Amino acid sequence: MATNNKPKALRAIFFDAARTLFYLKETAAQHYALVGNEVGLSLDAEKLDRAFLSACQQPDGCEHDQTS
Repeated sequence: MATNNKPKALRAIFFDAARTLFYLKETAAQHYALVGNEVGLSLDAEKLDRAFLSACQQPDGCEHDQTS
């Protein structure tokens, strides 16, 4: 029986940076922009920061405690 063990192409990268797996020296948005730039995307860290803030201001937008 033949099997196809060829790895599939990477489709997404997810980060868990909420002080659980690792700690960031910069903002999460700066790290998203850095990684995006490394794979050919042009991401603006300031725009990502604003988008994250906007999303977290929505009801149930952010699950982590923003006070710590």
